[in-house]
Amino acid sequence: MDVFEEFEQLLGEFGAFLWRELTPQIAATIGASAVTLIIGLIVLHKNSSKEYVSRSVKKAQAMGHVLTGRRVSAWVMTDDRLDVNAKTNAIFEYEYGGKTYRYHFFERRKPPETIQLYYLNNPKHVFIQKNRGYLRGLVVLMLTFLAGAVTAFLMR
Repeated sequence: MDVFEEFEQLLGEFGAFLWRELTPQIAATIGASAVTLIIGLIVLHKNSSKEYVSRSVKKAQAMGHVLTGRRVSAWVMTDDRLDVNAKTNAIFEYEYGGKTYRYHFFERRKPPETIQLYYLNNPKHVFIQKNRGYLRGLVVLMLTFLAGAVTAFLMR
């Protein structure tokens, strides 16, 4: 038996060993990861269909402290208007009790013409409802991958 035949035989035995020993573990890992990914996507879909409303916005709505602001001016903070990280500034005016107040808007999106403003005690201190639902979805997806990894580790 020459060296090449011996090497081919050892390689065949090693391949058979790997196939026999590791295939069930790899299949279990893939199965556990797939199941947790599907569960995570279902939870993410259910959560994304619900609009997130903060407690302070709910409290202001219950108290009837909702105002409508009208955009007076808007500008971009950078010289490059195509910069995706550029924050848009805008000034909204709203009226309460015969007085006109201003709200300053700083976000990375185009400001709308009108905006819903909320306050709790003082109409000078208004706030808006911010879209934070994407963060919850990201956390759910990360927890799904973590659960899949832990399940795969425990099935070894």
